[in-house]
Amino acid sequence: VERRQEGLLALEVRDNGIEGDGAPSGTSGTSLGTLLVNALTQQLEGTLIRERTGEGYVVALTFPEKKTP
Repeated sequence: VERRQEGLLALEVRDNGIEGDGAPSGTSGTSLGTLLVNALTQQLEGTLIRERTGEGYVVALTFPEKKTP
């Protein structure tokens, strides 16, 4: 997790697996993993981006930093 700007955190995961293995490029999907990631994104009031690259896949979750009292 890294701070992208004040009050905004980002988590990025890269996979250099074989391209074209059927991983989703959008946020739709019915696998348990996809459903969990989508639920986490919603819970954190974040934004999820999945994209296929020439080197595999990138999933980036950006969300606001919550300050605890």
